[in-house]
Amino acid sequence: MFTYLIGREAAFADNLKWMACANKGFFTQISTLADVQENVMEYLHVLSRPKVIDQEHDVVWTEAYIDSTLADDQGLVLMTTVAMPVFSKQNETRSKGILLGVVGTDVPVKELLKAIPKYKLGIHGYAFAITNNGYILTHPELRPLYEEGKKRRKPNYSSVDLSEVEWEDRDDVLRNAMVNRKTGKFSMEVKKTVDKGKRVLVMTNDYYYTDIRGTPFSLGVALSRGHGKYFFRGNVTIEEGLHDLEHPDVSLADEWSYCNTDVHPEHHQMAQLEAIKLYLTGKEPLLQCDKELIQEVLFDAVVSAPIEAYWTSLALNKSENSDKGVEVAFLGTRTGLSRINLFVGPEQLTNQLPDS
Repeated sequence: MFTYLIGREAAFADNLKWMACANKGFFTQISTLADVQENVMEYLHVLSRPKVIDQEHDVVWTEAYIDSTLADDQGLVLMTTVAMPVFSKQNETRSKGILLGVVGTDVPVKELLKAIPKYKLGIHGYAFAITNNGYILTHPELRPLYEEGKKRRKPNYSSVDLSEVEWEDRDDVLRNAMVNRKTGKFSMEVKKTVDKGKRVLVMTNDYYYTDIRGTPFSLGVALSRGHGKYFFRGNVTIEEGLHDLEHPDVSLADEWSYCNTDVHPEHHQMAQLEAIKLYLTGKEPLLQCDKELIQEVLFDAVVSAPIEAYWTSLALNKSENSDKGVEVAFLGTRTGLSRINLFVGPEQLTNQLPDS
């Protein structure tokens, strides 16, 4: 119990002090308005005293939120904040339980997901995380912003429940297990939209989940059964790999991180392809890159190169009198590499779905 005596009169001070001490609280007298903030905050020292003595440093994580001051190429950034108290450890003050302050930092959610590279999850695979209340920290189906205005936030975007996006789990088996911070596996049939919602795929997902130690979060990974189970690996030379990787019809996925260009300021504006070249040629030893992913994307570039000749033969054999036909051919690999070949000019693309 925390008791306060307002004013300069001290007639009831003894009674109020007894009430506070009998209930393991604190008593203080507020004589003037200038004393309000300092004296009222004395309760923090009382509450922090057991934690100082026991050396408990509780770490607090917030739910996901949008920081309006930060943005990247894809718009505003989802953030979470981690904070912990700072106590005085001096022996002469430890018994008083002095709280010096709070230290914290903001963490972009996408930085947490870098521990699970997308290329290792296979096609349609994804990682997600929720709080101990079941609210989503990150999920591919979490869309906190309106499409037409990228700076307009949706109401209650930070309190979207997992059951709202994994709605096929009607009995909340997955949600309840993750809220209870369990480790396990769960499978169910799901419907996934592709091509901006124009097509629906029916598949079976295997969910693997566990708690993240030291945080209130639980992490889940969804893998599509039958997709990404097998993959090819091979060795190619750096020279032939870079030669095919720099072909004008080849591009790398924006969401794949081949090299970390955020560590050093001189790398911030560097494109991923440029970073890969500097890393492989040894001209930038400070670059931190995913060696396994780079080797695989070089292999994909070399192996898929002959398809360009096949596409060219299709274009040459196309009937001159045909009004409609193949307009674009494309190829994508699990390493983020894509090849696109246009048979018509960009202005001639119909962008129409087939009837079937």
